Amino acid sequence: MSTLFVSDLDGTLLDRQGGLSDVSRRALERLLDRGVPFTVASARSVISMQSVLLDLPIRLPVVCFNGGFVSELHTGRHLHVFPLAQDAAQGAHRMATARGLSVMVSTHTPQGDRLYVPTAHTPGIALYVAARQSFGDPRLRLVDDASVGLREDVTCLTAIAMRTN
Repeated sequence: MSTLFVSDLDGTLLDRQGGLSDVSRRALERLLDRGVPFTVASARSVISMQSVLLDLPIRLPVVCFNGGFVSELHTGRHLHVFPLAQDAAQGAHRMATARGLSVMVSTHTPQGDRLYVPTAHTPGIALYVAARQSFGDPRLRLVDDASVGLREDVTCLTAIAMRTN
């Protein structure tokens, strides 16, 4: 019987800049070359995971969006989709926006994944959008009101604020 190793990414496997250090990369390559079962589970999307892990021979499915998807890393194909209950997604969105938060809505549709981002957003979301644009993220949809995504299968709601200290 083999032991399965699962790692988080941000704050665990990746450095403070969101990259995989050369030391970590070499260690993972040795681990994977020996056939040790390894995968990652993260709040990130599979597209974001691909930007840092795609060149590694990770053969097992990865867990994305805190369990919203189980996906193949190399193809991005979702093996399992676990959308939020519609009333829960709508309630969480209402509570967040009532507190003045700018909320992004990630969804899964038969036509593909989507990321609805309100055009009026925080500096934190602006940095996130810039990073997504630099990777050519096909999910990105800049809209006046991201709640339009609540009509689809919601897989994640995200609000990003900047530290004030």
